[in-house]
Amino acid sequence: MEVEVKKTTKPEAKLVSLLTALEEEAFGKGGLHNPWLLVPFIRHGRIYVLYIDKEPAGVAEFMRDWEDSRKVYLFGISMASKFRGKGLGKAFLRIILEKIREEGWEKVELTVRPESYVQRLYSEFCFEEREVLPDEYGPGEDRIAMELKLQ
Repeated sequence: MEVEVKKTTKPEAKLVSLLTALEEEAFGKGGLHNPWLLVPFIRHGRIYVLYIDKEPAGVAEFMRDWEDSRKVYLFGISMASKFRGKGLGKAFLRIILEKIREEGWEKVELTVRPESYVQRLYSEFCFEEREVLPDEYGPGEDRIAMELKLQ
């Protein structure tokens, strides 16, 4: 199995289509399942793609924080269903956090649904809970803001 992580800098139509489908599979109506959202992230944010045997298997989207010039926000990270449960998501997260650190960022923030598997995964990476955000994505859609210091 050949595993590679690449930063995507050009919104090539085929890749955008594959990534939007991957996002929709992972998040349903949430996430970046619309090319009109994904393309600006490619051009103005950071998109990392996990390739397994040259096939896009995961995607992570970052944007900079305008209030703290040392911090980026992890908007989302997702894996294609056929690659889940194999430790690849954890490896992908480890790789992209290292890439973000190498670029000079000092902190990563994200939000996560309370008591989800993903919250426990982020805690394993030493993300710390900062605050609860009630109804962040609408009634009953609470989130927990978490932050990781990279430096």
